[in-house]
Amino acid sequence: MTEDDASFAPEGCSCVASFQAAAVCRRASGSSSPPAPSSAIGIAQVERLDELLNARENVAALYRERLTMLGAEPAGEHDESDIVLPCENRADERRSWFVFCVQLPEGADRDAVIKSLASNGIASKAYLPCIHLLPPYRERFGFKEGEFPIAERVAERSLALPFFTSMTESQVDRVCTALGEALGIQP
Repeated sequence: MTEDDASFAPEGCSCVASFQAAAVCRRASGSSSPPAPSSAIGIAQVERLDELLNARENVAALYRERLTMLGAEPAGEHDESDIVLPCENRADERRSWFVFCVQLPEGADRDAVIKSLASNGIASKAYLPCIHLLPPYRERFGFKEGEFPIAERVAERSLALPFFTSMTESQVDRVCTALGEALGIQP
């Protein structure tokens, strides 16, 4: 290792070891190019992966607990009348929790819920559209509404709630309270 190995680190960066690891990878691959900043960031994130996943799992657990108080149920139980929570992990699976997405009760006006949350300063988003209904798939394969009714029903009811690693208990409470109010549900 030389001083040059860390020369690609931004000034004041405390993750010189990550840049040094990237330099080792460059040498192993035969590349003389400096690592892209995103590569260095990625290496730093991998080094903290367990910490980040634990923090995200904690936020997801807070959401589950609070939303259960609003009558939310795990997927597969009373899916039409309640808020539906994301599936639990199975066995030794571990998810990254890059998003916390719920399904609203059947008949809920998702756009009105999004507007209500926004009026309380809470960002949310319709999530995830049916892939088969996106223009490239409609155009190339001729898909149309009604061909995958379960997927379409889930997509129409799905809502991504604010979710980030450092989210506090009070922030989760605020989101869940506002969601309950938007749906007319009280704990």
